[in-house]
Amino acid sequence: MAGGAPWRPLRIALAAVFLAVSASSAMAEEVPLRAAPHGEYGRIVFGWQTPVRYSAEIDDRRLIVRFGRPMEATYGGVLRVLRKYFSRATPSADGRSVVFTLTGDYDLRNFDLGSAVVVDVLDRAPRGAAAPKGPRVRVRSGEHKGFSRMVFDWPRKVAYEIERTGGGATITFGRPARVDIGALGAKPSKYVRGVVSQVKDGRLIVTLAVPETSRLRHFVSGSRIVVDVLAPGETENVDKPENTAASKPIPPIPAEPTAVGPPPNAPAPDGQPRSAAAATPVSA
Repeated sequence: MAGGAPWRPLRIALAAVFLAVSASSAMAEEVPLRAAPHGEYGRIVFGWQTPVRYSAEIDDRRLIVRFGRPMEATYGGVLRVLRKYFSRATPSADGRSVVFTLTGDYDLRNFDLGSAVVVDVLDRAPRGAAAPKGPRVRVRSGEHKGFSRMVFDWPRKVAYEIERTGGGATITFGRPARVDIGALGAKPSKYVRGVVSQVKDGRLIVTLAVPETSRLRHFVSGSRIVVDVLAPGETENVDKPENTAASKPIPPIPAEPTAVGPPPNAPAPDGQPRSAAAATPVSA
């Protein structure tokens, strides 16, 4: 008995550690993961049931995601779908973080959509890549009762169309342009939690991260394109736009882009293309 006494404190300490780890595992929340490639970036969605504190960073070709609560998740699907970006996923023992080993040098964007945490790994533009062509388009955002608003200040009329896909909305404009969305990403709107832009096939494409149950309302005012993201579950019982217009789908891009003439005024249901209408002051 006396010979085993010196080992007693060590056994007690090990037992305490085991109990702490077991308690942490018992309290861990099962979090479903969704992953998908999106052209020039890969996205992971952590589907928490309630909002959670989190952080994400890239350090030495490692994506490190930390959470304020322990979680249990399966990473095989993420690695399979996003093998271009990740080679391994290593969760921590306490379930509060996970380290993804990156396959190269990438940029990072992250935001939350209510309880869901979204982490995007972005391709870096190759060195010497040509800057986007087209005019500079100012993008403004603002909050209103029941919706968030974005205004694209084009210098002249342009055709566009919008497509909804789950928690995203893609706006495709009929011409290329240069936009600065850095300020929008630094201070996301209430119902627009992320913004990505790219020029592809001679068109400006802007993708918004929005709540899945939010409806969109969009209209034109002169050369401005206005997009409203309604509160989740909200109907049209909110401030309505003064001027809306319908248009034809985006036409093929001619050698010399020309302005699209305004069509007859009509209300604009979700998912339908739009073009320019008579000028009306629009506040973000």
